[in-house]
Amino acid sequence: MSLWIDNDVYRYAFTAKEILTETKAAINYASVDNEFGIYYTSPGDTWESIAKEKLGDLKLGQALARYNNVQDSSKSLKRSIRIPFATNTNVFTTLPEDPNPKDLEIALLGCDIRLNSNRGIEVSPTGDLALVEGDEALINEKLDLIDIPKGSLFQELNLGNPIPLGIHSDEIIQKKYIQEFLNQFRSDPRIRSASFLNVIQDGDNLLFQFRIESISGGSVVLSV
Repeated sequence: MSLWIDNDVYRYAFTAKEILTETKAAINYASVDNEFGIYYTSPGDTWESIAKEKLGDLKLGQALARYNNVQDSSKSLKRSIRIPFATNTNVFTTLPEDPNPKDLEIALLGCDIRLNSNRGIEVSPTGDLALVEGDEALINEKLDLIDIPKGSLFQELNLGNPIPLGIHSDEIIQKKYIQEFLNQFRSDPRIRSASFLNVIQDGDNLLFQFRIESISGGSVVLSV
């Protein structure tokens, strides 16, 4: 038995099975999140070469690695990786014949898949995909932009948190990062108004507070 395990045939069979398992997992994931396609890597591929071929810019290699939860783009590639190509989740709700205010809020602002604290997909008690709706969906999307460094979204490189780690609070104001946040918020047609409120001290952290009002009339204060 040990002689057969050391045989190349066994290693090839094991590798083939591993590839098949990864492929099945990717297909299952893609069936609920259609914002990406699956790309099967080849010997010699790098994050940069794939970014140039699939996204048109080799400079996006590091961002592509981060999109696949790989922090160090110098590490070897997985056998299958995700290539983003859309911005919609294709989650739809229908408006009833006699809508109430919440129904109208959902129609105006949409809905999205609910994610847990680890960015995994939540499942409802009935076994279906859990959803966030209306103002909650809009605010969750804006919180995502705060959590994601600017330049990480291939479809919209201008979106995301523009503030680098470790920067001094005076530089944030001088370099107009506050205005950049406001511009991002105001560019969303679902947002009626966005304003900067103030800076508050929370322990060792400085938090920049923004007030956002949606076109449905809901409002919330976000801290960056």
